[in-house]
Amino acid sequence: MEPIKINTVIMKGINDDEIDDFMNLTKEYPISVRFIELMPIGEGSKIYKNSYISSEEIISKHGNLIPVETNKNSTAALYRFNEAKENIGFISPMSCKFVAIATG
Repeated sequence: MEPIKINTVIMKGINDDEIDDFMNLTKEYPISVRFIELMPIGEGSKIYKNSYISSEEIISKHGNLIPVETNKNSTAALYRFNEAKENIGFISPMSCKFVAIATG
């Protein structure tokens, strides 16, 4: 079963303490990790205000991430650690509006 990708929605106060653990998986195993910004739809709308973390906030706290050239049509911005076996992706529907959100 390859490639293996782990997608996770990061939420402040819920699982943001696991960001480094997820990132470190890419150093130890050929596993891609993708962080997805929380969106204020469905159940996410109930916790959005207190739980949203932007992709940029995570990237800025990890200065040793190296940007990886990405297809312009990709939904994820890719990065990696120098010694990593796989990439770390950031899917940013809120801070980098590639998805239109219906409100009302």
